[in-house]
Amino acid sequence: MNDLQIEYFLSVAKHLSFTKAARELFVSQPAISRQISAMEEELGYTLFERTNKSVKLTETGEMFFHFFTDYKNELNNIKVHAQLISESRQRVLRLGIIDHWDISSFFIPARKAFEKLHDQVGVQIYSYDVDEMESALNSDAVDMIMTIDPMTAEGKGLTSLQLGKIPRILLYSAKHPFNTEKDKIQPTDFSEETFLVVSEGEHNFYGQDLVKGFCKPYGFVPKVMSVNSTDSMMAGIQCQMGVAIVDVWSRELVHPEYCHVTLNSSHVVMLIWKTKWTDPVIQDFARCLEDAVAALPDFKD
Repeated sequence: MNDLQIEYFLSVAKHLSFTKAARELFVSQPAISRQISAMEEELGYTLFERTNKSVKLTETGEMFFHFFTDYKNELNNIKVHAQLISESRQRVLRLGIIDHWDISSFFIPARKAFEKLHDQVGVQIYSYDVDEMESALNSDAVDMIMTIDPMTAEGKGLTSLQLGKIPRILLYSAKHPFNTEKDKIQPTDFSEETFLVVSEGEHNFYGQDLVKGFCKPYGFVPKVMSVNSTDSMMAGIQCQMGVAIVDVWSRELVHPEYCHVTLNSSHVVMLIWKTKWTDPVIQDFARCLEDAVAALPDFKD
């Protein structure tokens, strides 16, 4: 028995027609009949009930149909797996993260752990505004993304891993008058400020409704102004044009031009990649990131 016979058998079983199978495979009907007969002789079982009007799988034929279908699928999976392993020797894994995030505290140990598993695979970081992340993944500009809720992978052919939660912060300029007027600054002190949001893209993660929801527990409805990028938002804060709600991974936390107040709410951090054949490189990198993030002090799971 050979792969050609299996291919002919599966085609006839799918169409329940030797004529349609011959048309699909661009061979003559007698050629298919000969190969099926040879296959039946080798197996010792009749695979099809043939009449002048119809072709039907026998009970034994049904069993072999399921077996050879699984065999063909598994063979294809193994070929893809082998190709991924081969390509990993010269591969670069591309991780998309949110613009202005500082992930060095966990990325460095994660990368070291990953290099022990795949020392020939390089890793590159690409940064995007939140509303650009899904497009970058869908267009294969990156292999996986680390982003925050409310993006979901459900029903989109994606695999997601929740890494945990990071506190939200209210970011404002270090030159703000509050820094000299008050001993302790509260979120409610900013009720009259303009809140800058990045809301040019399709998803509008930092849109007006979400920012209003973040402020609701503090008893005020913020004035909101949209900007076209995270850089624009940070420049606006620096120039005292407004404030913004970001998170504790923001690079600006250590920048002397900015100050912040921690809010009583958190972002959910998700790692997301396309659901295809199980890719050992991506899975191993995801596990390394998960372990490194979990080891951070005071990180919420």
